[in-house]
Amino acid sequence: MLTTIEGPRPVLEPETISAAPVRTINVALVCKPFYTAQWPSIQVGLLTAIGRQAGFTIEPLHLNLELAARIPDEYEALCNRRGHMTGEWLFSLAAFGNDIPRDDQEYFRRFPEELEWATQGGRDGDFLSRLRQSIIPRFVDDCLAMVDWGKYDVVGFTSSFQQNVATLALARRIRHDFPNTRIIIGGANMEGDMGLEYARAFPFIDHVVIGEGDVAFPEILRRLSAGQDAAGIPGVTWRDASGVHFSQPTLRSGRWIRSRSRSMTIFSGAASSLVSTTEKMTCP
Repeated sequence: MLTTIEGPRPVLEPETISAAPVRTINVALVCKPFYTAQWPSIQVGLLTAIGRQAGFTIEPLHLNLELAARIPDEYEALCNRRGHMTGEWLFSLAAFGNDIPRDDQEYFRRFPEELEWATQGGRDGDFLSRLRQSIIPRFVDDCLAMVDWGKYDVVGFTSSFQQNVATLALARRIRHDFPNTRIIIGGANMEGDMGLEYARAFPFIDHVVIGEGDVAFPEILRRLSAGQDAAGIPGVTWRDASGVHFSQPTLRSGRWIRSRSRSMTIFSGAASSLVSTTEKMTCP
């Protein structure tokens, strides 16, 4: 069951968001493939700065760099290849296991242009199969093992373009091994109905941030630090025994509108610390 709430609610004031946390919580913000290895994720950098300014312990993890180091000659080409979202298919076994077909040839039959693209780049179907069947599942295993996920209260993922299935693969594993860790996913791939459906389809996702996370993300952390839930935060899904729920924000004149009559100013002042946050990419 999915419920969308649009009625008036008490406004979230900016000073509430920037208030010191009630208790310290540790947060990891993760960038997964297939995001370029040529520069850091601005989404992770910005939210790291915002979260730290709000008083939380945030650690950015650019795990995309780990896969880039394993396939240095092919990684950027896979990041730039849209086609039939082959990057998503490559992570499908790692994410869904026996719930999906393992036969790679069926994909090549349906989308021969992807095989042709690989051949033009000096690779072939066998290489793509090795990626899907072996290299990428091992990469996800290593991502789970190389980081002490148990020390984090919250693990957040940003997802755009071909980062969805890689994100789901690791998020599912973290939830299985560390059931008390909250999983939050945001980014362009979570916009609108897409985010609602991901929240409904994957119960290991605690919250999906739909739209800008500048205000919603620190407010989620503030509530969690106070032992509260995230119910009613504009642009954020939450779940309870009755299903998945969502409080719908709208955007007018550069400001989030909590209801038809009340507004919430976007959290400001974090951009100045963005440069120092993004100048060093973190990879365990």
